[in-house]
Amino acid sequence: MVYIDGVYLLKANGANRNEQAANLMNEIKRLAIKFNIPIVISTQFNKTVTTEKSSTVKDTGIAMTDVANWNNSFAVGLSRDDDLKLQNQMEMTILKVRDGKNPGSIKLNWNFDTMNF
Repeated sequence: MVYIDGVYLLKANGANRNEQAANLMNEIKRLAIKFNIPIVISTQFNKTVTTEKSSTVKDTGIAMTDVANWNNSFAVGLSRDDDLKLQNQMEMTILKVRDGKNPGSIKLNWNFDTMNF
């Protein structure tokens, strides 16, 4: 398994940031298939998403390119409002499941002070 934290920081060929991001997402998918390994990436949402409002956290909100959504097999979005922060929780919304049933949202412990996740 390969983890890439902040995939948007990697450089790729392309005429602009959106094309570069699309080329990067396509190449990551090709590598996963070629080597038959899962590749887990983190990225950001675009400006249509307000992570303090879970209803805006959608797979179409993945930043810079629709190609990220087209290529992924499983996508998760994290959000939390002020109430969840006070409770040291985070809402994990399953945005996409290629094969299987989408369970929706799950509330998690999310406390950096005690490292309770």
